[in-house]
Amino acid sequence: IVLDLGDKAVLEEAVQRLRSSFDQFNQTRSRPYTLGFTAGYAVYDMASGMDPDQFIRHIDQLMYEKKSRRPASHA
Repeated sequence: IVLDLGDKAVLEEAVQRLRSSFDQFNQTRSRPYTLGFTAGYAVYDMASGMDPDQFIRHIDQLMYEKKSRRPASHA
């Protein structure tokens, strides 16, 4: 998901709303599974000098770092 946001707090709120939607789905549906996700996200800084591919690799790396810190039951 790519959002046109320039404020990290607004970005974090958007990610939290998405997490809350997943949590609500998991609590209100009786399924033998739950849905979840791991997100890597950042606000692009023009001064970073990163091109679009570099920025995507950067946020992918953030996602993999978060995923590696999750308990095995959530992987």
